[in-house]
Amino acid sequence: MNHLKKILSNVKKGLPVIIKGFSLEALIFIIFIFGIAVYDTFVKAGELMDREILEIGESIPEFEASSTSGTITSEDLKGNWSVLYFFPKSFTPGCTTQSCSLRDGYSNFDQKNINVLGISTDNLKTQRKFKKDKELPFDLIADSDKKISQKFGVLGDLGFASRITFIVNPEGKIAYVFTSVRVGIHDQEVMEKINILSSLKEDKIS
Repeated sequence: MNHLKKILSNVKKGLPVIIKGFSLEALIFIIFIFGIAVYDTFVKAGELMDREILEIGESIPEFEASSTSGTITSEDLKGNWSVLYFFPKSFTPGCTTQSCSLRDGYSNFDQKNINVLGISTDNLKTQRKFKKDKELPFDLIADSDKKISQKFGVLGDLGFASRITFIVNPEGKIAYVFTSVRVGIHDQEVMEKINILSSLKEDKIS
């Protein structure tokens, strides 16, 4: 206990020196990045929402947005199963792990012609860099005006999208909503759910 107190005391003494070494702009930037990392790690889906999240059975709202490969609309998704994963911020730990999980399992989605789209409120330049640096084989939408996040009900009070994934059926209706995401194996849990949903759909048709 005394050893811990000594460490804390040394940190307290050294903190003013550390702060003094940074400009005001740098300190503001550091605090901003730290805040995003905390939000990304600890804020659960559904918290800090300004409206209700879209539910199973609802049609996805119409949208037109800029993506890393050009303009994408909601109509482009019809005809195939789609995965729309909203995430708070590119390059943050949780978002990177989640995106790389979907990247590593992408061949399974591609074989079944399943659309995969990542959506955050980052600008297009950031999304392009994130896609390139992490070698993501799917597109990212730059929802910088926050309109898509608002329409899906995932925009939080802090201005970031919450980590929520929607599975959309070929008719453009929401078939499942992941409000709790296991970022390290998200590709597996999404693929398993689509396999179940598509099997049920086929049984119903037959």
